[in-house]
Amino acid sequence: MDKIGSVQKRSEHQIERLAKMVRQELGVDPGARLAMQPILEFALDDMIEGAYLRVASDSEMAGAEGRTDWHQPVITLSAGTYAALTKGDRRARMTAAHELGHLLMHTKQPVYYYRERTKDNRLDPEWQADTFAAALLMPADAFRKMKSVRQAMSAFGVSRSAALRRARGLKMAIADDMVRRKRCEHKRKGSSSMNPTP
Repeated sequence: MDKIGSVQKRSEHQIERLAKMVRQELGVDPGARLAMQPILEFALDDMIEGAYLRVASDSEMAGAEGRTDWHQPVITLSAGTYAALTKGDRRARMTAAHELGHLLMHTKQPVYYYRERTKDNRLDPEWQADTFAAALLMPADAFRKMKSVRQAMSAFGVSRSAALRRARGLKMAIADDMVRRKRCEHKRKGSSSMNPTP
């Protein structure tokens, strides 16, 4: 059985505060879309001395989109993920924010290993990095002003699933206009086939 890593316990509130602090230090308005590529390319060393972004071939990454070194402050993105990030791809933006979370919370920090996964998410480095990415890209106060999933996707440059997860995490009801539209399209397509042919 593989050993499972566990890190310093962090609450959702603590991670939200860290993400808010990062946005403030970067001078980014709470409601503005965060540009992840310039942050990874030019601001990492300001956050952690000696930190930098490395781009590796997709084959070297063996299917991983990104990786953060736990011993030295280096974020590595696959070439495919980096290329997608330069185009503003929603998934690549979330991957970049996730890896930044690892860098800020886990690099050069103690890791504890267990034989079984803990039921406490607050110890899970992946949960922490996901929580940080969501809070960084979709600040709570700004997100609460969103009226629909489509509006959140457009405002923050995130995927539908990321916007829905953020809404659930904030215990917020948000109109999923995309599902409604798909249902209407499906009904329209189906209704024509129900008419008998003369």
